[in-house]
Amino acid sequence: MAKIEPDPTLLSVAEAVADGLPVDWPGVAANRPELARHLGRLELIERMAIAYRAVPGGEQGTSWTTVTAPAPALPTRRLLPVAAARWPWIMLVTLAGALLVAALWLALLR
Repeated sequence: MAKIEPDPTLLSVAEAVADGLPVDWPGVAANRPELARHLGRLELIERMAIAYRAVPGGEQGTSWTTVTAPAPALPTRRLLPVAAARWPWIMLVTLAGALLVAALWLALLR
């Protein structure tokens, strides 16, 4: 398999985007029109990086979770005993409903 050499223009633009340096997008696109599709994607990545860097704490490499609201507290009481006590009744009602539907279908098919 042939090794594909990376384009030096794309590499330099990608490095500038990663470092947060300004890029002359119209100038680069005018010099290398065949790279327009790739340059458009890099410009989109640059816009996302600018938005990420605008978030407080974004430059330190922290995640988006640092600016979101804290997770709600979990309930302190346990609901399992109540649900376990109702389980047989829930099964009985479900079985009765299924039998009722089956009986109605059989009555309609006759």
